[in-house]
Amino acid sequence: MALPNDRPNGYDQLHLSVSASGETLSLFFHFNDCWEVWLMQDYGVEDSWMRQFSIAGEQMSLPLNLIDNRDVLIEMGSGNLFSFNAASQQMKDLGICGLRSSFRIVT
Repeated sequence: MALPNDRPNGYDQLHLSVSASGETLSLFFHFNDCWEVWLMQDYGVEDSWMRQFSIAGEQMSLPLNLIDNRDVLIEMGSGNLFSFNAASQQMKDLGICGLRSSFRIVT
C-alpha cells in the first residue's frame, strides 16, 4: 500500500492502524515532537490519503488508534493512556496506567 504523496519530509516514525469504525485506515507520522494524523478515505486508493490534524507534545510515546475520526488514544511516555480530542485540542488522562509500550488495540 502506498503512503501519501505529500507526506511530511524528515519523519522519524510511522504508525499504521485500522480505525475503530473499520472503514478507514489511519496513519500517524512523527517528526519534530509532533504526530500528524492521516486518513485513507478509499481503501487502496493512493490519492485518498487526507491529512486531518496534528498533535504536539514531547511526552507522547505512540498514538494507538483514531476513534470516530476525531479522538486519538495515545500512550504517553510514562505508560499512562490519554485521549486527544481534535476538535477541542484537549488531552484527557483516562486514568489507565500500564508499563511503557504495553498498550495494544485489537479491533
